[in-house]
Amino acid sequence: MHIPKADGKLRALGIAALEDKIVQHAVVTALTPIYEADFLGSSYGFRPGRNPHNALDALWMALHWKRVNWVLDADIKAFFDTVEHDWMMGVLEHRIAACTNRSARPANGCGVWFKATSLTPPSRATAIA
Repeated sequence: MHIPKADGKLRALGIAALEDKIVQHAVVTALTPIYEADFLGSSYGFRPGRNPHNALDALWMALHWKRVNWVLDADIKAFFDTVEHDWMMGVLEHRIAACTNRSARPANGCGVWFKATSLTPPSRATAIA
């Protein structure tokens, strides 16, 4: 299954099995404390207890009560399609090892998500409208 994107391309729709969801939850539980310390208070993307409405509220307050010279909104086009997955796994392993004083080899299981592919080739995909 694929979902049509605004630019006319198709995005693969991944439907996780129960086992995948359990492992994903375990990974999030392990990585959140490690990476949460790096984020600024003004960062809202995919963080526990924060959502887009919180970000919009903070933006509104800043625009109305502080001197703001610029606002930046950025999106890296097709980042996970083009990033070097082995490099990303190395960064992840290094960060886990630095924070836990343990080998990060269990993180290798995350690599399957980076390299996951669709079961249906895009040329034969059914788009969901």
